[in-house]
Amino acid sequence: MKKYIGRVLGRFLVNFAMSRFTPPLFRNILLNNRIGKVSRTAEICSDTYFTGKRIVIGERVFINKFCKFFSHTKTGSDIIIGDDVAIAMGVTLTTHTHQISSGKRRAERKTVFRPIVIGDGCWIGANVTILPGVTIGRGTVVGAGSVVVKDLDANSVYVGNPARKIRQLEG
Repeated sequence: MKKYIGRVLGRFLVNFAMSRFTPPLFRNILLNNRIGKVSRTAEICSDTYFTGKRIVIGERVFINKFCKFFSHTKTGSDIIIGDDVAIAMGVTLTTHTHQISSGKRRAERKTVFRPIVIGDGCWIGANVTILPGVTIGRGTVVGAGSVVVKDLDANSVYVGNPARKIRQLEG
């Protein structure tokens, strides 16, 4: 019962932190250690949703409204966001997936966790989905609505579903 109350209280604190009435610096202080590690210089807009405790948010990161970060407490479910990253509204990052199995149920009940790493200086456009096991290289731009299913090179522009490279940028 004590563990359940702790989880409910923890979820309440995260929800309170993400309300539009919570001042940004107080939001970061509340989120720090609740979801992982949040730098004090990060700007996280209200109405962003976090699960798990393995999220690291770097210095001067901007996260717009309605983003969803699905991590977990288990090893391998880390979301690591470097410094000076801009994440537009509606972005989803998930570290959870399932193996395809045979028979009646294609998604096995066993959950598989793979980390997501976003390098320094990246810009993630609106409504991008980043799937488990992806590393996005430093200084990369991901266009709005893209679905990232594999690692992306540094200093490049990617768009589409699945995201494909359309341009190399100067580093």
